[in-house]
Amino acid sequence: PALPYGTHSLSSSHNKKTKVPHLQCSLSPSSTNMFWLTVCATVGLVSGHAVAHPTAGASDFFGKLIAPLTAKVQAKYGTKSMVFSVVEVDACRFDPFVVRLPSGCMSMEPMDKLEDIGFLNVLYTPGKQTDDECGPSVQATLDVAQGNFTLEYRAGPGGDVMGDVCTPIGVGNATRVTVDTALALATKKAGPFKFYTINFRWILYPCISEPTMVFTVSSAMGTVVVGVDTANVCKTAVTRMYTLPNGTIPALCEQPDRLPDCYH
Repeated sequence: PALPYGTHSLSSSHNKKTKVPHLQCSLSPSSTNMFWLTVCATVGLVSGHAVAHPTAGASDFFGKLIAPLTAKVQAKYGTKSMVFSVVEVDACRFDPFVVRLPSGCMSMEPMDKLEDIGFLNVLYTPGKQTDDECGPSVQATLDVAQGNFTLEYRAGPGGDVMGDVCTPIGVGNATRVTVDTALALATKKAGPFKFYTINFRWILYPCISEPTMVFTVSSAMGTVVVGVDTANVCKTAVTRMYTLPNGTIPALCEQPDRLPDCYH
């Protein structure tokens, strides 16, 4: 069956498999295109209202929307030693689980501006860049128009989110490209387009060296990918050459299908 958040050509290499032995786990889609959350136990669903909205033309659309959610997640589930950070953001015109369509977000009317976004799915973990396993997670959803939200805590032996890159992606980080800037750069370099989804995360894929914002677009382009550190706008998931700390490039990352193909 089609994923609720849609699919594209980057999805096939990113299915997650649980590493917990003798444990019944299920896979549920939690991203626009490339992420499956392994759910081994689910504890508590919290819902509420009155999440602040961004103003039109705000310089950090995601940051303003997500900051109140982050505060609620930390207050509800965090501690001084367990600080939850955003590791993925998925944006869609509206909640694909409320109005089910054959291809999820890909069946909806495409968007041409950030203010068209009506639904966010946000994944939190207390993981760090060196973690092999992300640990517990919180999945938050936000109805942008109404301000309604849900928080769902997931815990299991060894952590629920397996094999994912748990580096915080830097929502609200002034040193990284915001979604507003990413969309402006993408349309300037790749040409005008409408988009069905935005997926902001550190893609679990060989030779990726920065978080990216992936726009699934309504044209033959398929996807437009923006690196949030480099501001490169690319046709590929790889947005810059991958180099090791000693300056060398791994042989794998010199293969044609691992090279960045970017707009100039």
